[in-house]
Amino acid sequence: MIPEDAWFSGKQLQRRLKRHEATADLWRPDAEGRGRFLHEGANVDGVPLQVEELTGEPGDVSVVDMRVLHAPAPNCASAPCLMLTHRWISEQVHQQMADAAGAYRAELDARSTQAEA
Repeated sequence: MIPEDAWFSGKQLQRRLKRHEATADLWRPDAEGRGRFLHEGANVDGVPLQVEELTGEPGDVSVVDMRVLHAPAPNCASAPCLMLTHRWISEQVHQQMADAAGAYRAELDARSTQAEA
């Protein structure tokens, strides 16, 4: 589904997962039985996926790697839930990400130029 050297925005990845048979129901508000993903999981192109529901009490903290696919759940409390993000990456990984993003943007520019011709 995703080449190892590809760079995707969250929206692009979401669009791909919405179209994949194993995960499409996660994004359909009218889909019956979405809760099955909490127990069964799914397999997308050989990658096992498991939905986990994070719960907690006021004041609890959950630490999650931001590369994990995530989405908000309805807030049942009277106070807003807050999310703080911070990313720690090495210089090498930062350079790899910048290179991949640059290559992806260049590919998009090339496609755009071809479409205009």
